[in-house]
Amino acid sequence: MLAAVLLPGALSLLGSSAPLEFFIPDEFHFGTGYIGGFWSNGANYIIAFMWGWATIMLVANLFKSQKFKHAYDHIWCLLTIVGCMYLVVDSQAKSHEEHKIETNALIGKHLEFYKERYSALNILCHKEPSIFANAKLICDKARILSTSLPLEIERSEPEFRRYGDSWMEDILSDTNIEQLNSYFCSDDKLIAHCKETPIDLLITGQELFEKVLVPISGHTNRLKELYKKLNTYTDKVTRYKEYTHLKYFLFCLICFISGGKAATSSISFIGESNMKSRSWARRIAAVTFFNLWFAIMLVTRADDGY
Repeated sequence: MLAAVLLPGALSLLGSSAPLEFFIPDEFHFGTGYIGGFWSNGANYIIAFMWGWATIMLVANLFKSQKFKHAYDHIWCLLTIVGCMYLVVDSQAKSHEEHKIETNALIGKHLEFYKERYSALNILCHKEPSIFANAKLICDKARILSTSLPLEIERSEPEFRRYGDSWMEDILSDTNIEQLNSYFCSDDKLIAHCKETPIDLLITGQELFEKVLVPISGHTNRLKELYKKLNTYTDKVTRYKEYTHLKYFLFCLICFISGGKAATSSISFIGESNMKSRSWARRIAAVTFFNLWFAIMLVTRADDGY
């Protein structure tokens, strides 16, 4: 331990120095989403390990029996398992991130399909405004959706899109959807306005090769579920990122505990009988207590006006 502390000074006297800038990160952040880089964490590991070794070596010298080392082994085993558990938690968090991205992408495809179909319906409203019942209500909703959907597509970030399902209030009723698809897509003259549902958006096999003017009601229900899933996954990922820095704390703690485990192994290696007396530790404790008491007395008397 002493050699490690004196090594940088000795190298400096010899005209050499360790490339410490190699271990310094380009930027330093402490908080959400930042847990350090590979080399800086390696340096922190060595520092925490040496601190653990030195600290537990000093504490173990106060206990000459084997019970302290056996009790310490319980702590070591417990934290090691906790560290492995965090690997599983991290894997689950990555899974949530992947599901969030996939769900968001699928919603984006639905939005593109809805935009295209309701834009086609809006164009039909201008060309043939009175060829179907409830024309005014249908055309008003088609105009609103053809205007609002492009804005929803542009805001493609999951954090924004999770709250962007208000446009679904303007989707046509199930009855109107069935009437429109039946009227336009069953007539050879009007079927050109219809289009097949993309394969990756199909809900059932019956939709395959079937043309529609506007998406059927099943897609509306599916979209509502997708928005709920996106909201859930986004919440989980956000919550995970808020506590990412705790993993860094756990990493440093395990490094410290592993250094302590190495200290107990060192004691077993050199033998209990070769350990120095613990009387020096009592002296250090007595001097520390006296200095602390003396400092408190000085502060107290200064406050009293002496």
